Amino acid sequence: MRILIFSDSHGKNDNMEHILNTKRPYDMVLHAGDIEGFEYDLSGVSGVETHIVRGNCDFFCDLPVEKTVLLGDNTIYMRHGDGYVNSNPESLLELTDANIIIFGHTHVPYYKEVNGRHLFNPGSISKPRTADRIPSYGVLEIETNGKINFQHIFLK
Repeated sequence: MRILIFSDSHGKNDNMEHILNTKRPYDMVLHAGDIEGFEYDLSGVSGVETHIVRGNCDFFCDLPVEKTVLLGDNTIYMRHGDGYVNSNPESLLELTDANIIIFGHTHVPYYKEVNGRHLFNPGSISKPRTADRIPSYGVLEIETNGKINFQHIFLK
């Protein structure tokens, strides 16, 4: 299974739409919040199962603050992360028993495995806060043998 992961697009969707249209095939799309209005279009553009959580800039929408997605033996927990991740992303581990935790908010790519549990932030697809200011997204691949692989993809 191949899953594309986005966060912090902030209504600037050109990069995300380009990836969705050119990086097929993929089986699912996850967005970790601050989508700012594109939540009604994302699943139509992707054409696959899509899950989105509300970020601190997603006003006047009915997106959930957190979401859990079951995928076979894996549980994905999604939350934007504001109020948790600025000083310690590992604090998200206390909110769930999921083995995969997807978050955003910082606009900085992050990955860490802690006791078999994966914490992943794809960075920002439109407003990165890295030194080089290169937008990024993530790919999660779950192999048939259950192996979990994360990758950050940086736009050039």
